[in-house]
Amino acid sequence: MSTTGEWRIDQPLSIVDAAVHQALKDASVKHRPWFRLSEKDTGNEVAIHYVLEYWRDGTYFVPHQGYLGSITLRQTGNSTSVLRISDSYWRNQTDQEIIEDSYWSREGISAVGARVTPEERAELAQKKTQEMLRLRDNIVIELLSALENDGLIGKSKRRILRENKTRHIDYVDQTRISELRKIKNSNYDLTKLVRLCVEINASFSNECYIATAMLVRAVLDHVPPIFNKRTFSEVANNYNGGKSFRESMLHLENSSRKIGDAHLHIQIRSKEVLPNKAQVNFSNDLDFLLAEIVRILK
Repeated sequence: MSTTGEWRIDQPLSIVDAAVHQALKDASVKHRPWFRLSEKDTGNEVAIHYVLEYWRDGTYFVPHQGYLGSITLRQTGNSTSVLRISDSYWRNQTDQEIIEDSYWSREGISAVGARVTPEERAELAQKKTQEMLRLRDNIVIELLSALENDGLIGKSKRRILRENKTRHIDYVDQTRISELRKIKNSNYDLTKLVRLCVEINASFSNECYIATAMLVRAVLDHVPPIFNKRTFSEVANNYNGGKSFRESMLHLENSSRKIGDAHLHIQIRSKEVLPNKAQVNFSNDLDFLLAEIVRILK
């Protein structure tokens, strides 16, 4: 299995990012303390960048945190993404560059603080570099296997997705999610709100319409304190956001909330009809709400 290159995935960025993040999080637990994951803000709402780092606090100091490579996710359309995996910084270094750039070891330092010999340093550098590169390849293989198990990569899945004529779009626009992510407010932590938006997109894109309705309802319950209100009904009826804002919020309160409540609370019956995309699609009104939150908090 190749551990570098690009993969085109016929799914929105939010879904791919959720799967990649979970796989790398699992790897960071499995390979602790040798592997550490860093998520870098690219400043671009249609790209997410992860840096893979080799780290061993207290035993080895590794320049550049032992750069293992990077993973970049980029949105190329409403429902297509590209996964790019780069190689390790160390892969193309010469032995001499590795030695000049490389490691110190507690085991190689005597009680009086003498340095290791050049030969010992060279041997240690080469040994640890090879360990680091093997770790990097194992992590990438685990990531690709996880994405394959999730059905996001693999020839058969890509062929099925290309033949599927139904094209999914995000329920919550990616630029709006990016705006929410960038807000730093001392009164309100938007971590859960952002996650709700990501999960709404994942549910809607995968035609999980009951979950979509429930998650939209959860957003309505979550945000009233931002407007200095206790309930979303108070936001819809009393917040001074203008006539158009009020009408959209009343639509969310009187229609979206009722649909979400129905799917949450109605007990099993002799016959059921499942919701479809049209029934749960309140994306325009929800975006109006999220835009006002961005305006208030930024």
